[in-house]
Amino acid sequence: MLLTISLHHFLETISAVPQVLDSFDEELWRATIEKVTVFHDGKMIFQFLDGTEIQG
Repeated sequence: MLLTISLHHFLETISAVPQVLDSFDEELWRATIEKVTVFHDGKMIFQFLDGTEIQG
């Protein structure tokens, strides 16, 4: 149930923004990102709300 609500909120959020983002969108960020870990060497790991991680 919680996943369904989160997914629904995410879809509503991305539907409300332009197709190409030209500025930071805090609402979209909060709807998709759980946390970002920044390391001393500049490496960053982005963790999404679904647990997926990517390195940036």
